[in-house]
Amino acid sequence: MGTPMRRCLIIRPGAIGDAIVTLPAAQRLRESGAQVHLVVGGSAAELLRGRCAAEVVSSFDEARWAALFAPALPAEMRAFLEGFAAILVYLADAASPLVLPLRSLATRVVLWPAFPATPQPIALHLQEALNPLGLAAEPCWPSIRLTAADIAFAEGFWRDQGLPVGSEIPVIALHPGSGSPRKNWPAERYAALAARLARERHARLLVVAGPADEAAWQVLRGQWADEPPLVLESRSLAQVGALLARCHLLIGNDSGIAHLSAALGVPTLALFGPTDPRVWAPQGPRAAVIAPERPSDGGLASLTVERAYKEALALLARGDWPPGARRV
Repeated sequence: MGTPMRRCLIIRPGAIGDAIVTLPAAQRLRESGAQVHLVVGGSAAELLRGRCAAEVVSSFDEARWAALFAPALPAEMRAFLEGFAAILVYLADAASPLVLPLRSLATRVVLWPAFPATPQPIALHLQEALNPLGLAAEPCWPSIRLTAADIAFAEGFWRDQGLPVGSEIPVIALHPGSGSPRKNWPAERYAALAARLARERHARLLVVAGPADEAAWQVLRGQWADEPPLVLESRSLAQVGALLARCHLLIGNDSGIAHLSAALGVPTLALFGPTDPRVWAPQGPRAAVIAPERPSDGGLASLTVERAYKEALALLARGDWPPGARRV
């Protein structure tokens, strides 16, 4: 990019994970000197606002964005959009009704497929939308930074649980749900893994159970034989992220929570079955994935508690997280 673009708009509707894997594209634009306005799904917007590279984060659920689906763009929306030097739009469907109105704009518009045609990390694929703007894609991790209020909230929560900063007790988070039951490792295996971590590593356990995770959590609750875990319910994504940032490890499925954990730098073990980790593996400095070696291996059902336990120990053995904690 010869002359830095002053303002760029990125539109990426979708779920939490979809928004998080878009962050490297926003980061690259910001590094080029651009001011970035990021438009994502509602809950993701609340999470990312003030915590990522984009100066402005909006929710695609806001009423104003409905104007993009009008047969002709209203003058006010057209003027707003043409105030950007470039607009990146990630589309799941090339026949989207967004295409014609956006192509009519007197500004640079890049319409990019939301998913890669061949297996590659999704964040890298989304960065490639910057190529027409003169920016090369570079491997980098999504990054989410906590606010001072987030940190204060987490410190108060953990202090109330008897786990202040520097505690020697490892805290391990489990997220047994996802956006689809077919992506969930069996709840009885989560229970067996949790029991072993509590028994052999003396870990304190935290279960993340959002609205979409209720079925998985209900099954897991029925499998619990030992001391019940702490359970995060009815928390905002920002609060969940703040609490995860103090955990020594998160173990979960292919989900937005796994992407959030990895983007915070938390050691993250993601269990994959029907989805392709070459595309969807959470990216971060301490993220790892276990998956069947072959599609014929039986998917998530082939992932044993023993294998997950060994991978969890390998991540814990690094001992470089959370900040201020002693080696566990």
